[in-house]
Amino acid sequence: YGLAEEGTDRVCLAFGQIRDGKNLDLFLRAMTRLPGNVKLLMAGTGGAASSRPPEFYRQLAGELGVRRRCAWDLRRIPEEEVGDLFAACDCVLLTYSARFRSASGVLSTAVAARKPVLASSGEGPLKKAIREYGLGVWVEPDSVDALVGGFERLQTDPPRPDWEGYLRDHSWKRNAEVVGRELFG
Repeated sequence: YGLAEEGTDRVCLAFGQIRDGKNLDLFLRAMTRLPGNVKLLMAGTGGAASSRPPEFYRQLAGELGVRRRCAWDLRRIPEEEVGDLFAACDCVLLTYSARFRSASGVLSTAVAARKPVLASSGEGPLKKAIREYGLGVWVEPDSVDALVGGFERLQTDPPRPDWEGYLRDHSWKRNAEVVGRELFG
């Protein structure tokens, strides 16, 4: 993607559906306060009809003066290319709004790739997983200041993730056992 110069740049990946609830506009604003070696790779498809189109984010990056620090791969990413995207990044953005109270499929991909996350959300499984397994830095949602501070913490005090614990506790087998107990006692 031509973003990173070996060993100097820090590439953040925003992966999957590009939609308003992921607060990508706030991360673009945060980039104006982060060092010039912080880059953003947005990879995925446009969001729902109720969300702003991906072009909105590209235009905002230009208005904010960070467009040259961004790369865009705006398509459905074939499964065989996903690993390369995660290998190209230093961290994964899961910067959801406070209204988001669910889990994130992208988190499991980040864990499999051993990439820490910068995350925010409302109360729910995402926040719990980030904190319980130390998978990255969780920040208060909907705040440029929190994103700036969280990214800085990722750099100065990197997490010590329990990758194996997360994978063990969130495997298909484990989930089937939990659902089975809930359904059948």
